[in-house]
Amino acid sequence: MSSFRNTFVFFFSVFIIGVFLLFSVRYNPELSVRSTEVGSKLKLIGDRNSSELLLRLQEIKSLLETRLDVVANTVLSRLDDFEERLDSQIGSRLGNLEKKLDNDLLKRKRMSTNEKPKPESIERTSSSSTNSTYDIHFQKIIAAQLKARKPRVAFCMSGAIRAGASPFVYENIKTNIDHAVGNGTAYLIMVVKNERDERLLKYSRKRLTEDDLKPAVDHLKPLYWRILPDTSDELNPRDLINKACGRSNKYGMAEQIWPQLFGWKQCYEEVERQEFELGFKFDWVVRIRPDVVYLSPIYAIQSLDPNLVTFSGIFNNGSAVSDKIWYAPRRYAEAVFSTVDRYFHIPKHEWKDTKALTEACKESHLNPEMALASRMKSKKIPYGATNEKILTVIVRVRSDGVCFPDCMRISRRRICDEFAAKAEPYCNSTDLYRPK
Repeated sequence: MSSFRNTFVFFFSVFIIGVFLLFSVRYNPELSVRSTEVGSKLKLIGDRNSSELLLRLQEIKSLLETRLDVVANTVLSRLDDFEERLDSQIGSRLGNLEKKLDNDLLKRKRMSTNEKPKPESIERTSSSSTNSTYDIHFQKIIAAQLKARKPRVAFCMSGAIRAGASPFVYENIKTNIDHAVGNGTAYLIMVVKNERDERLLKYSRKRLTEDDLKPAVDHLKPLYWRILPDTSDELNPRDLINKACGRSNKYGMAEQIWPQLFGWKQCYEEVERQEFELGFKFDWVVRIRPDVVYLSPIYAIQSLDPNLVTFSGIFNNGSAVSDKIWYAPRRYAEAVFSTVDRYFHIPKHEWKDTKALTEACKESHLNPEMALASRMKSKKIPYGATNEKILTVIVRVRSDGVCFPDCMRISRRRICDEFAAKAEPYCNSTDLYRPK
């Protein structure tokens, strides 16, 4: 109670004093003038101090800006030095890694010239001798590494487009690519062409354009694709074949199969360019065609032997293999896809020996299937076939622009005829292939 009384007395006293001062200033002119002078002096002092303060603040601002510029330049200089050292270290390490990879590839190429171990589940044909224990051990290590991680598979699509722009064709191809790669990664590379010579290949009168292929490309999502030109000096082998096999060229169909073999190599060369861009090598390179429908699922990569090239079929006691699809481990891909090099590398002794030259032309130029098998043997590459043949059908285009599955050459006609019946409504209604 006493504290409240004291507080009340204090505030009441302050109030009385304030009232007294107010009335004193109001009714005392001298005191009022004095207070006005004091206020003016205080204002002058405040203005002078404000000007000095602003000037001081500007000086501080200029000083800070100067020092910040110095600090920023120092930091940028140090960052440039750090970037140079980092680039130097990365370049050095990448160079060492590249040398190591080159040495490993060289060792693998040297070892791959020997025969590889016979697979248990795949029919095999090879002409090489037995391997060393170390070589077999090396192959087992590679196989274990490939199975331990997800495979990176390049699907190299080459050949004549024919009816490959039809949805039922490219949708079937996409489904089988996804099945074959499994949990790995697929990289599709398309290097396709229109029919080169209607005199030899009478189907597909219309030349398809990039716009015609756009729906197929959008669905397949290739890493790279292009249509080869209709005419090219590279695709005209007449002079080379005449020189190698005689002007009559009576020992085979070299001029007809040349574009097909040359397309394989062009597609493979694009695979190498994409490897350079991606910064790694593929584990497998699989050759497929743009005009083929698979009536049975193609084999999954991880079910195949990584030590040999696998074809969908072997014929005539190993003298011919199916060219519609093959699976090549990366270390064998270059030799397989470069079968056309046989034209350029006929040994000199065969040029002088008429009989040997005749046999070389006869063996290599009869058809693509025999050219492939001949290449496998000449390079001593182990190759085999899948346990069951992959059932395929080529979808052609008649001269009137109507597409059709060519079931005439299929052994299991009933399955192919059922598929052809499903494709018939689309083939009869589309104008995609009709000549203008």
